[in-house]
Amino acid sequence: MKSVLSGIKNRGEPGTDAEQTMAEVRERLEQTRRNFHRLKLQGAEREILEKGLRTVYRQGRNRMENAIEQRQDDAFHRWRIRAKNLYYELQFLESVSPKRLHRMVSRLSKLQDRIGLDHDIAVLRAWLQKKPEAFGSKEAVQRVIARLNQQTRKLRDAAVPIGQKIWHQKPRQFARKIARHWCKR
Repeated sequence: MKSVLSGIKNRGEPGTDAEQTMAEVRERLEQTRRNFHRLKLQGAEREILEKGLRTVYRQGRNRMENAIEQRQDDAFHRWRIRAKNLYYELQFLESVSPKRLHRMVSRLSKLQDRIGLDHDIAVLRAWLQKKPEAFGSKEAVQRVIARLNQQTRKLRDAAVPIGQKIWHQKPRQFARKIARHWCKR
């Protein structure tokens, strides 16, 4: 990272060549994207890709099962973290197989949105419960918390089927499909 930044800094004084430097950076990134799209993995490279995908997918699947079983705020939050991990990996690989991965990336995005809102509600609920007197009467806070609990149920009820569609495969099967497609190209 330092070498990239020093290369940009050494190109010229601030403000004088900034637009030209940014144009060069954009062009190099675009070339990297094109080259990445044509990349074929074989042997050990494929094994590395497959192992990483399998691990992240398995972790997400386990966290989903725990969240469904426990129905606790922290379990859903931990599931969201693993969903984000898979989302970022598949988003990175999407250019290789846009038709195959777009649907899953889209589902992961929806899932993150729902579980993220659920987490925001959990934080708000904890805050309200910690100092109810700061927000009026205890009765008023309890009514708000009851409403938040209803919203949590709706969000979780919407998230679970999305997660089950994403994590319906065994981790090894999922990773092999992705890696195999990459290597066929």
